Amino acid sequence: MEPDYMHYTYRELLEALEGIDKEAYPERVKTLELRLKTWSEETVLTAKRPNNNLIGSVTIFISMAYCTWILFTEGLVKAKLFFAPFILVATPFIYFQQRRKYQRHKDDYLRLDKQGLRLTLAETEHFLIWSNVRSVICSVNKSHQAYFFEADNSQHSCSFEAREFEIDEDAVFDFISQQAKKHNFVMKSD
Repeated sequence: MEPDYMHYTYRELLEALEGIDKEAYPERVKTLELRLKTWSEETVLTAKRPNNNLIGSVTIFISMAYCTWILFTEGLVKAKLFFAPFILVATPFIYFQQRRKYQRHKDDYLRLDKQGLRLTLAETEHFLIWSNVRSVICSVNKSHQAYFFEADNSQHSCSFEAREFEIDEDAVFDFISQQAKKHNFVMKSD
């Protein structure tokens, strides 16, 4: 029975092709090679920015509860004279700042498909066609995966960080690598 390769990621397809016995399963090898060729054509990666408003609200509530507990149970010792009032004053400020940030970025959107990149950040929309991309600078480490797209027209250049969106970071890297090969633009890593 043939496995269904339709929902495999690019890396899973490569691993399956490397691990298969090419003489014993020539039809499966052809299927995998065809799927690898068409993977970037059929794949559409879309993501929205996650809702971090709840996390900020819970954090602020916990800090206010902790400060109130310190004030009433332990009293105002010299070390806490600065700490507790500072937190009590800073907490509403942090809450409103977090709320304003959420309101500004709640409609952020990322879409990667065979035509190009569509990126909406803080009410600013960028659309890059792959043929207009000159180079992509990719910064990847343990904590983040950031991309800077340099277009033929510098006004259309844009950048995004993959972890800011609810998206598979490996799939983003694989997809952009495929488009770089297909459309002959440079993909640099720092």
